[in-house]
Amino acid sequence: MVSYANNTPVIITIANSADSDCTLTSPVQNQVACPPANDSCDAPIAVTAAGDFETAAIVASNVGATHVDPSIIPAPSCAANGFPANGKDVWFSVVVPESGTLTLETGNDDGTMTDTGLEVFSGTCDALTVIGCNDDIQIFVDSFSRVALTGLTPGDTLLARVYGYNTAVGSFRFGAYDASLLGVSSFDGATFKAYPNPVTNVLNLSYSKNISNVEIFNILGQQMTTKTINANQAQVDMSMLAAGTYLVKVTSDNQVKTIKVVKQ
Repeated sequence: MVSYANNTPVIITIANSADSDCTLTSPVQNQVACPPANDSCDAPIAVTAAGDFETAAIVASNVGATHVDPSIIPAPSCAANGFPANGKDVWFSVVVPESGTLTLETGNDDGTMTDTGLEVFSGTCDALTVIGCNDDIQIFVDSFSRVALTGLTPGDTLLARVYGYNTAVGSFRFGAYDASLLGVSSFDGATFKAYPNPVTNVLNLSYSKNISNVEIFNILGQQMTTKTINANQAQVDMSMLAAGTYLVKVTSDNQVKTIKVVKQ
């Protein structure tokens, strides 16, 4: 077995030892990135609903996502252009709040993803029921997606798939929110600091409340490290990580803030 770094074009040749003219040569193979952690329906990223999109949103990506077999999970019921042949979706889960209403939405992160589709389900991966699907928030104006739902059962878990329109890939934000959650204790971004960014070795964190723990994920959603803090200030060693972009998830008082940090 020979190993190659991601994004390395590879051609596979199979030689016949009995006849040098009888060989098989593959087309160019190129794995751009490893599949993200939430590549499949049965491994969604659990998101926490908040009072508005900006508070709720986390950063995610469908770079490296694998194609879904339509015989297992059908192609989306909206914005499905290019999906049957080469769809790349990632999955999320969220619990319905007491109000029974919930809006799920995608938005811009770094500009690499500009056009998403969003489909929302009740049920389980082997028995999904579509309850909402959206292509554009506003056609020709906002190509991200929003699904607003009412009459839901509080406590139920919804599943959401996000995918790029016409096979688009990149980084985006995803969140679930409802106005009934406004005023509920949330992460106070005004008193939170994370520096330096970019970081070379140590990331400093400070917050007005006790920070319980910190987790670091790569851009594909794979956890790289976790650290228990239980203090208002912390230093997180990132020296062992390769240069690149990481998502740092900070938890305090059961509230979570996710920030993007560049490791030099």
